[in-house]
Amino acid sequence: MKGLWLGALLLLCNAPSVAKNKLTVHGFAAQGLINAYNSEFIGEPGEWSLQLSEVGINGRYSINSKVQVVAQGVYLNAGNRYPQGARLDYAFVDYSLATNESWRANIHLGRFKNQNWLYSATQDVPHTRPSIILPQSIYFDGFRDFSLSSDGVSLVTNKTYANGELQFNWSLGKNTISDEFTVDLLGGQPIGDIEPRYVQQAGLAWSSRSSSWYASISLLDSRLKYDISDSGVSLQGESSFSRYQAALRYSGRYVELNGEVLKEKIDVDAAPLFRIDQIGLGGYLQSRFFLRRNVSILTRFDVFYPDKDDKSGSQLSARFNGQVPAFAGFMRTYSLGLRWDIGHRYRLHLEHHWVEGAGRLTPITTPLTLPITERRWRTFAVQFMTWF
Repeated sequence: MKGLWLGALLLLCNAPSVAKNKLTVHGFAAQGLINAYNSEFIGEPGEWSLQLSEVGINGRYSINSKVQVVAQGVYLNAGNRYPQGARLDYAFVDYSLATNESWRANIHLGRFKNQNWLYSATQDVPHTRPSIILPQSIYFDGFRDFSLSSDGVSLVTNKTYANGELQFNWSLGKNTISDEFTVDLLGGQPIGDIEPRYVQQAGLAWSSRSSSWYASISLLDSRLKYDISDSGVSLQGESSFSRYQAALRYSGRYVELNGEVLKEKIDVDAAPLFRIDQIGLGGYLQSRFFLRRNVSILTRFDVFYPDKDDKSGSQLSARFNGQVPAFAGFMRTYSLGLRWDIGHRYRLHLEHHWVEGAGRLTPITTPLTLPITERRWRTFAVQFMTWF
């Protein structure tokens, strides 16, 4: 399967003889400095790091008027936020089922991209994100590869009306389960293996004709199977992960306001080793003020509770006899950022995040492996990026 994805990517990157109107290639590179005070969010607490690197190339090759091949490969180095190295983010065949003045329908086959969340289709490219670090309640760095794309089939439809456009997405596939994702789910020393069964997603979005307003709702249902062995205990079973999400955005000439909320249910049955059945809540409110054509300021408040019935984290701490701090049961973040477009294809991002809690730092099932962090911590990051 990996050979298929890599072959598609090589086709895009090594086709100089193809007519220009058939091949479109874009790339990007970003490098920055980042420092997390009082937390191992990046690496050693309080130490400046160059682990803020992103390099990627993507392309689209038109075989004919109905069939196109689309792919993107990247190299990432972001410390503890997600695994370092190269990966194929997506590689799929885009087949046009129907196209006319008011209706479009496309099928994506392969490793397709999730398009249901506000930034799900743009989170993988630095200059299309509103900030270096996205709100963790929705775009948890530890699940970056898991949530960005899936292997399977996706249906994307668009219907144009006099006052706007309605989009409906549906997909069915399997997610990539890396060793690092297993660590994030089961803890620092995983005692088993996880394999995906399926992930199904659906989303409905509306955008006004002027693009001033955008609203969407989406749902995700995922099933994983596992094989766990510990101290002579061996068991097999399944876990489920469901997410319900809504987004709203207003875009004006001088200001952009948006937010997303989610409700997610996690059910992991690994008795007698552990049992997780909880509903998490989260969301953020964000504003961007355009001071000049090339300068904008971002503000954001982001909050996440892994268990809606334990927003203080006291029950979580008691469950582990005080070995897990209560602040592992929530995470609240205030963010301030600056974006400066230096030239036509050069940009500088600066941002500061004030954080209370560690609800998006801990593995879901075994928070005993919580990274070193204090209740209150902060992150400063600066990143320069260019693209073609």
